[in-house]
Amino acid sequence: MSQYKISAWGDGKEIAPFDVSSTILNYLINEHSLNETFQIIPNSNIFDSHSGRLPILTGPESLQIEGFVEIWNFIVSNSHIGNEQAENVNPTLEILRRAYMDEITRDMNIITLYNYFVVKQNYEGFTRGSFKDYLPWPTQYKPPLDFRHYAQEMCLNEGIIDDDLMNSDYTYLESDLEDELQQLRKEEKNLRETPVINDMQKLQIDKQLDIISQKKYIIANMQCIKKLKEVIQKHQEMKSILDDKMFHTILLIYLKCNTERKLPENFISSWIKREYPELNKEISEMIISGSMAQTNKISLTTALGSYVSQVI
Repeated sequence: MSQYKISAWGDGKEIAPFDVSSTILNYLINEHSLNETFQIIPNSNIFDSHSGRLPILTGPESLQIEGFVEIWNFIVSNSHIGNEQAENVNPTLEILRRAYMDEITRDMNIITLYNYFVVKQNYEGFTRGSFKDYLPWPTQYKPPLDFRHYAQEMCLNEGIIDDDLMNSDYTYLESDLEDELQQLRKEEKNLRETPVINDMQKLQIDKQLDIISQKKYIIANMQCIKKLKEVIQKHQEMKSILDDKMFHTILLIYLKCNTERKLPENFISSWIKREYPELNKEISEMIISGSMAQTNKISLTTALGSYVSQVI
């Protein structure tokens, strides 16, 4: 039996596509043959997580570690990987490596959150409904809402999405996009302030507001792609400096998960195919499934028991 268990989002058999951190951990654990010590459990057990987030690593003496970087650092320190790295450690490169690890995972996490939880077609047409496979009724309703709120906050801070109230004093947009967004704001304001005389007029106004909303999402998608392009360009620069294939693996897995075929709005996949055909070929050929524990998703009894114990 494995000494350490890593709880991930999933249906008991596979990791959820939006939980890229757990997917990477599972890939690396299999690649380094660490399954006897570290075991991925894809059962969406948020109820034992102190923060309510996954992935978490649990172990003896109530040990609990949250987040990809922190979990991976623990795995490295408690396996043969740490010994191998210690033999060839360069202090300067190690500092750079750790900083880049934080940067690439943070940036790609934001892109993933936007793709699965902010893009309306993807959230309503795929992500939200998938939680019924991960959590027992009625606990499957709140987590996607929490995810969406968190994703919107993160994307707002990064300038991927716009909020007139919270983001009115500054902008991350290119000047031409900002001009277009300002025009859309004016049109939206005018429509919302237009007195409604009859149902036909209301229908027309709602239709125009929907068109404006779609245009705003197009601008947001462009901002997301801009950030992704920056990540890929930075990765190309760092490859020659760090010479660590793990970073390329991390990027490929993030891109693989963000080009999930079931997503209704697969704009990232379309862009990569057009702009980075060689990278797209690597993504297509990559197999990310690996050995992990097969289990059932958390039962309602377990979920309620954990909740009650936390309250008490």
